[in-house]
Amino acid sequence: MSRINRWVLASLFFPVIAVAQGAPVKHIVTADGHPLTVWEKKAPKPKGAILLLHGRTWSTLPDFDLQVPGEQRSLMDALVARGYSVYGLDLRGYGATPRDKTDWDTPDRSVEDLSAALAWVAKNSGAPGKPALLGWSNGSMVSALLASGRHADQVSALILTGYPKHPDSVIVTVPDTAKPAHAKTTAKAAASDFIAPDAISKKAVDI
Repeated sequence: MSRINRWVLASLFFPVIAVAQGAPVKHIVTADGHPLTVWEKKAPKPKGAILLLHGRTWSTLPDFDLQVPGEQRSLMDALVARGYSVYGLDLRGYGATPRDKTDWDTPDRSVEDLSAALAWVAKNSGAPGKPALLGWSNGSMVSALLASGRHADQVSALILTGYPKHPDSVIVTVPDTAKPAHAKTTAKAAASDFIAPDAISKKAVDI
């Protein structure tokens, strides 16, 4: 895997007018017999492709394609405006991807699903080279697992944003004997993500 490509950095950190690109196209990609939803916004003649992976709270569309009247909040639109084909994977139990029969997702399962989505993007994006991968929050940890393991050769660049663990932290493993409790995400809990002053408008949070 190469270093982070300059085009990815430019797309993310330099201003661009993110003209709305219309509704995203929904695709179904199968992994281990399970249907996964991949969302697409595609440039006419893409110079590259990038797959976005959401965090623990939100799925692809509210994370990366939030449409707020009078505001430019869509990362997908911004990247398409720079000439890239952009994709977002809904992991199991998120967005338009259903849970599987186990009713849970795991890090290893998420990595294999992400690998299936990357293979589909590489085949169908129409862009040269391998896709880049951007993971946010929990998605950054899944992306790091993929890029540091047996699927490292699937991506041309890796971007980790909002990584929730310090790079030098040690994660203590314990026996997996307890069944975690189900807990629905509430509007109040989701809004607590926005803790930096003026980071986002109330209109965007309300949507």
